[in-house]
Amino acid sequence: YRTFVLETTSNYAYLALEPTGLSGYLPFLGPWEVVRVNLTEPDFKILTVNGLVEDISFDDSKVASSMEFTTGIAVMDVTQALYPNGANLTLFNAPDEFAYAGDATFSNDASHLAYIALNGPDNETSAIYVVDLATGTQTELVRQASQLHITGWDGDVPTYE
Repeated sequence: YRTFVLETTSNYAYLALEPTGLSGYLPFLGPWEVVRVNLTEPDFKILTVNGLVEDISFDDSKVASSMEFTTGIAVMDVTQALYPNGANLTLFNAPDEFAYAGDATFSNDASHLAYIALNGPDNETSAIYVVDLATGTQTELVRQASQLHITGWDGDVPTYE
């Protein structure tokens, strides 16, 4: 396993545990376990999500996760991930033409989420979808004949390569 800092905010550090040495076609990798460490008090808690942790919003309010070999991205309140009871989970599915979804990233103000939808490995076409989290509306931003990668945000628009 590889351990690293996934996110750091003013109050917390999120430490990630990611498996290494996996083989096969794995278009998206991410941590399977994440622990939130309180930077002001001696306290830590494990986030419980159903899949890989993709991103945590900078304001500590939302966590995005994906399941390997599925086309859905789940968004839940961080409080629900810390004290899970199965509530407050929103699932965003890529169109049926895609076989995978991942690389989910929140905008700086956590109002939008971008993710990659991907076919592969034989016909590796990918698209970036942007979700308005207030309305749930998904919009395709770009599509290309290879795997895209989200690099950041410029306002409400993700940057990519």
